[in-house]
Amino acid sequence: NAKAEAPDFWNDSQTAQTLMRERNKLDRSISTYRALENELNDSTGLLELAEAEGDKAMVADAESSLAGLRSRAEP
Repeated sequence: NAKAEAPDFWNDSQTAQTLMRERNKLDRSISTYRALENELNDSTGLLELAEAEGDKAMVADAESSLAGLRSRAEP
């Protein structure tokens, strides 16, 4: 971000474009990570609640959600 804000950033358009592509790729990766993290927090919270209440159907749903999350998080 600091490089992209420099006044002479676009003087070398090839380097600038490469840097912007990398920046966009990193932004997407961070957004994906945060979404996965939020879903993990939601699913573990649901699982804890379901276990505390003895709700087997909700436990199964939470476990299924966690399994799907795991497969999406693997590279």
